[in-house]
Amino acid sequence: MKTLRAIVLTLLVITLSGCITYRYEQAEALIPPGIEEPFIETRLAQINPPQVTEELPLIIFKALFIPLPEEPTITLLNGIASNITTSAYDVVALIGDKEALTYLEQIFGNLSYRLGERQLVVTSFNGDVDSEGEISLYSYPQTELSVALLEVSPGAYQRLLQGAELEELPQESSLTLPSGEGPTLLFASLGEPSSEDWFETIDGHPYRIQMVWPNSDAIREAGFFDTWRLTHYSALSDPGTTWEYLYAEDLIVRERIDYLYVKGIVPLESNTLSIAPNGGRYAIEATFIIP
Repeated sequence: MKTLRAIVLTLLVITLSGCITYRYEQAEALIPPGIEEPFIETRLAQINPPQVTEELPLIIFKALFIPLPEEPTITLLNGIASNITTSAYDVVALIGDKEALTYLEQIFGNLSYRLGERQLVVTSFNGDVDSEGEISLYSYPQTELSVALLEVSPGAYQRLLQGAELEELPQESSLTLPSGEGPTLLFASLGEPSSEDWFETIDGHPYRIQMVWPNSDAIREAGFFDTWRLTHYSALSDPGTTWEYLYAEDLIVRERIDYLYVKGIVPLESNTLSIAPNGGRYAIEATFIIP
């Protein structure tokens, strides 16, 4: 028993001696040191200052569209000329009687441009009239505004006065529309309501029936926007009447048959103005921005 105990004690001493001889220096030699990586250096690339292009000012202008009543008097024409002269309109378009427009053309002289027998533009902008009867106005050195006038004659209201039935009034006309891509202002006397106005006010109306008006639809499909529709909530609250007529003893026909269409122009506001003291025809004034 003593011999066995002596053997175990001897083995324990040998084992402990082996552990003690393993020093720190040996461990340091066996374990490789960690590789020191350099501090990551981040540098911002030099950014060139942005190139600032010339900023053109927003071009704001006012326009007036006057569809003249039939057979206007000299007194009325003089009043119209006086109002145009004293008002801050940049572009005024008139459609109506040939002799009446000739009279106004003589009053305004170099400020007037005759686009057709029944079409006249009065403006302080410099302009050029092309072979298509459109006028390019230079409202700013780098901005060109295309202006065109359009009249459908006889219009639906004229055919109504001549005895046509309501169902016969819508007729598709061959419209010559401006084809340019730049800012365009189209003064259009279509002589008929727009389909949008018609259907929006059909419920409970004394003479509305289900039918469409092709000319206003064609202009809209060509990419033009109706200024009045863009600047008013609805045809019910803001009808924008430009023609009214006592059709029968108990029926006055009131319709919006004259329009300011735009392309590449933003309308800000529009209103109607009575042309003659007794009503009948109404002008449209509007303010626009060329962005």
